[in-house]
Amino acid sequence: MPFEPDSLPHEVELPNRKFGKLPNRTLLSASNRIKCILSIDYGTTYTGISYVFSNESELNDIATVQTWPGDGRDRDFEWKTPTVIAYGSENNFQGVKWGFMVEPGMKSYSWTKLLLDKNAPKGKYDDPTLTNIVRKGMMELPKGKSAQQVCEDYLREVRNFVFARLDKENGADFMKLTPMECWITVPATWLDEAQDATREAAKGAGFASRSMDSINVIPEPEAAAICALKKLTAPGAPDSLKAGEDIMICDCGGGTVDLTTYSVTATYPLLDFEELVVGEGGKCGATYIDRNLHTLMTTRFGESFKKLDPKKTGPGSKFMQSFERVKRDFPKGFDKEKGIGPLKLVSKNPAHYDDDDGTVKLSLADMQSLFDPVISQVIALVKAQVQEASKLNHDIDRIVLVGGFGDSPYLFEKLGAWCKTNGGIKLICPPAPQAAIARGAALRGLAGTAPSLKKQRRHYGYEVGRTFDEGVDDATKAYIDPFLDQEDQRRIQEMVWKIAKGENVTTKTVRSQSLYFTHKEGSSSFTQTVELYSCNLDTAPLSVEHERVVQVGEIKVDYSEVDLNTLESTYKDGKKCYKMEFDVRIEFGAVKGILVFSSWIGKRQVGTASLSFAK
Repeated sequence: MPFEPDSLPHEVELPNRKFGKLPNRTLLSASNRIKCILSIDYGTTYTGISYVFSNESELNDIATVQTWPGDGRDRDFEWKTPTVIAYGSENNFQGVKWGFMVEPGMKSYSWTKLLLDKNAPKGKYDDPTLTNIVRKGMMELPKGKSAQQVCEDYLREVRNFVFARLDKENGADFMKLTPMECWITVPATWLDEAQDATREAAKGAGFASRSMDSINVIPEPEAAAICALKKLTAPGAPDSLKAGEDIMICDCGGGTVDLTTYSVTATYPLLDFEELVVGEGGKCGATYIDRNLHTLMTTRFGESFKKLDPKKTGPGSKFMQSFERVKRDFPKGFDKEKGIGPLKLVSKNPAHYDDDDGTVKLSLADMQSLFDPVISQVIALVKAQVQEASKLNHDIDRIVLVGGFGDSPYLFEKLGAWCKTNGGIKLICPPAPQAAIARGAALRGLAGTAPSLKKQRRHYGYEVGRTFDEGVDDATKAYIDPFLDQEDQRRIQEMVWKIAKGENVTTKTVRSQSLYFTHKEGSSSFTQTVELYSCNLDTAPLSVEHERVVQVGEIKVDYSEVDLNTLESTYKDGKKCYKMEFDVRIEFGAVKGILVFSSWIGKRQVGTASLSFAK
């Protein structure tokens, strides 16, 4: 039936750890038990982990994993491990290999994270070639597995490695009795469905698998902001941040670029900051550069390149590993050209290929052509945020680059030049920008640091019934409501948006919608589905059929505990029908980082309400 609006006691022995402030052999009761706070920065190309115990207090107390398994590391210490997995069933080994353990030539899977948000409408700043990627190993999936399942398989290996490290450092008995609070990061622009899929993949992998554990979601730029702002407001920080400054966090990762701008309202005694404007982002991260390289290779070498086995040209291949080293440092150490490879190609142009050692030659102009389209998208995103802030009479004082791509010297050079000619904005890239997101997410759990106010990124609402307007509405879409007077029974469905894009959101932001439906006597079903929609346009349309209106999912309401005899009733087609009136409430600023639902009759919460997504 269509819906109607009413109107709009374990004790724990602590180990003696070599870092931190854990007291030696201290006993804590369950009520004040120390927690392990662990963050997972699951990225398109690389994944990072940080953790800290709840009796710590500072950013410097947070440990970040830097020693990862595998022989593929360039250095002994790496802030992250590659987000890539290879299955033994498709290779010549048992089990799975992941991260640095995946070797060139293995059948492997990477960039899978981007497939979690495959249902999102194409964004203004997305890489235009992204939807055309069909090359094996690049956004490909194993037969019989979904993107969420591949992510879960990968995260399970990460979880097993990290948990073994925690057991080694702290003692397995201690960790068995220590609650764990997990924070997993997601792009701020992602649909709720993709955020939920990431969270569910982490849960399926074994994170927060015990009843005493919990798992929360935090947007990547928010996590990065927490880390950056804490550093910039720490006592003795050089060029410290002051109250009243506006700062933009530019999170440039492998798959996505996310921007959020904040106003710092206080730095002492506690840091307080608010989102200034609605954040923006796009799927235009460093993998965009890799796709540009493949396009260039196809243009220059044609079938000679295209027919090569993807194991030789895809992510993790020797060819792409050599390009990654050039890309990471560009333009540092770049004179006239660089050679990448090896690849066996057929070419008659010695300017592009060295047949003796099998290397592809890339000139300075070539490298710029690979980078510049991506840099242009990043600058366009920055420019848009600056303009939105200007509408509120705010000038951006600083931009902080974080993320793996955020460490690019070429990006810093080009964006820095733009900043100088656009108000002299300070551009900074802090040490270890790759670790900022994981460390910030851990600090969120440790200290509770978070923006006191956020900006809603999209509209949310329901399709509900209103009086049919003769001569205006489509009669074929009208329906009859038996609980209304005979002459007013015809109704039509229309969108009612309960929260608008750009609205202020705090931890107390709740929106309620009063609805009703009919329950026929004798029916064995005591659940009802309410469809929730969203739209990221500045002005939301009234019709659910608009191409930019997205079904978020279905809210399932269980009303089995409701006494039907207390409800208004009528008869339709000879059957008694009960009028089930209830409110659906959504918490938009819940600490756990996801939408939280509940169903109410009057002032009493009844049954349950949960959101499910189409698979």
